[in-house]
Amino acid sequence: CDTWPKCTDDSLFATPAQGMHGAIEFGNRLLTYVLSAAVGWAIIAVSSMKPRRRKVTRLAWSQFWIVLGNAILGGITVWAGLNPWTVAGHFLLANALLAVTVITWVRIGEGDGPAR
Repeated sequence: CDTWPKCTDDSLFATPAQGMHGAIEFGNRLLTYVLSAAVGWAIIAVSSMKPRRRKVTRLAWSQFWIVLGNAILGGITVWAGLNPWTVAGHFLLANALLAVTVITWVRIGEGDGPAR
């Protein structure tokens, strides 16, 4: 996909002329919605925990901000013609999301009691 938010000037979807690369890029764009739903579920889940755990809630919200930032940076990356620096930033934010998600998962299992 050469443009953002559309894949071409005329189409929101990848076209057969774009081949496999267009399909991959369009799939990545759709993945944003799946990630947004998963992060939204995580925010709702940790916000409804009793007792409320502020640190875990902050971690869940940080996932939201990372996904939002990565979506914006993804658009900028396309507009910049896949500039290596923006691609690297996009990749680093994706890894930050993975790291924060794992930290959230571990923190949920730890509890807030004193260390043993």
